[in-house]
Amino acid sequence: ILFAATKADHLHHSQHAALTAITEALLQDARSRADFAGAETAAMAIAYAVAAITAREKLFAIVSALVAIVILQPHDYASGYVERSFFGVHRVLISQDGSYRLLQHGTTIHGGQRLVGKDGGDLTGKRPVPATYYHPQGPMNRMVGLARDLKPAGQTFTAGVIGLGSGALACAAQPGENWRFYEIDPVVVKIARDPAHFSYMSSCQPNAPTIIGDARLTVAKEPAGLFDYLLVDAFSSDTVPVHLLTREAVAMYLTRVSADGLLVMHISNKFLDLAPVLEAAIAGMDGVHGVTITDLREDPTFDSTSSRVVVIARSAKALEGITGFSSVEAFGEPKVAAWTDDFSNILGALVRNLLN
Repeated sequence: ILFAATKADHLHHSQHAALTAITEALLQDARSRADFAGAETAAMAIAYAVAAITAREKLFAIVSALVAIVILQPHDYASGYVERSFFGVHRVLISQDGSYRLLQHGTTIHGGQRLVGKDGGDLTGKRPVPATYYHPQGPMNRMVGLARDLKPAGQTFTAGVIGLGSGALACAAQPGENWRFYEIDPVVVKIARDPAHFSYMSSCQPNAPTIIGDARLTVAKEPAGLFDYLLVDAFSSDTVPVHLLTREAVAMYLTRVSADGLLVMHISNKFLDLAPVLEAAIAGMDGVHGVTITDLREDPTFDSTSSRVVVIARSAKALEGITGFSSVEAFGEPKVAAWTDDFSNILGALVRNLLN
C-alpha cells in the first residue's frame, strides 16, 4: 500500500523532515494497526530532479515522493512464529503443506529449510541442505569451495559470515574448519539456533561462536588475515546498512582476509543496483580485483533462489575459477562515486535499478 505526497519538490529540502512527520501523523492510526499486526511501515521524503534524455528515462524518473509502505508475507505461507526486535519484525513462515519453513524480515526472505523431501520423506534428524540463496550450486556456497581450494595445504580453513539469517551456510562447513558468525540482532541468533525453527546451526555448527554487535566494529577486532572466506550478508529487510558498503568498510574487510582469501558480498536487492558501488569502492586499491556474479534460478520452490554476489580478491588468478553462473562480469572503471563514511547515494542506486 503506497501513500504519496508528490509536492515534496515544492519545498526546500530542509523542510522535508517536517513533511514526513506530517504524513506520519496523518497515517498514525493505520500505521499503529499495521505495526501491531506485524507488518512493517516506513516513511521518507524523496526529492530528485532528473534531466531525462529519452522517453524511457522520463518514464522512470523520480521527481518527488513521500511514501508509507505496508509489507505483506507470501500468500501461501502462514506465520508460525513472530518476534519483534529493535531491528524489525521477524517471522518464521510455514508452507501450507508443512514441507518448508522460511525466515522473513520485512519483505525479504533470509533463508529457508526443507522439512519434507520431494519424495515425501521426513527430513527430521538429517543434515539439512542449504536452501534459498545459499543452495549448493549458488555463488555464496560455491565460493566457500573455491576459497578452500585456494588455501595452502595443511593449514586450517577459517570462514566468517556477517549476517546469520537462518544459519544455512553453516552446513557448507567441513570437519576441522573454523567458522565464526557475526549478527547484530539477538533475535535472529535466537531463531537460527533453535532447532524448532531451523536446524542448520544445531546440526552443522553447534559450537561455532556467534558474535553479537555491529559487524563493522566486531570484525575490525579480529586479527589481520584471519579469514580465507568472509561473507558480508547483512541486509535488514530490503534496507541497506550503508556503513558496511563504504570504501573504508571494504578496506577493513580486506585487511581481515588472507592473501589468497575471498571477500564475498551478497547484494541481491529488489530496489537497488549495488554492484557499481562496490566497483567504485575498490577502485585505486593496489592489486585488488572484483567480479559480479548473477545466478538466475527458475526453481518454483525455495530449494534454490536467484542471487547477485560480488567477489573481491587480491589476486586476479583467484577469480579465474569463477564460472558456470548466469553471468560473471569483471570490474572495470568505476561508473559512480564510491560510497564513503561521509558520502552515500541511495537514490542513485534506486534510479539505476529502475532504468536497468
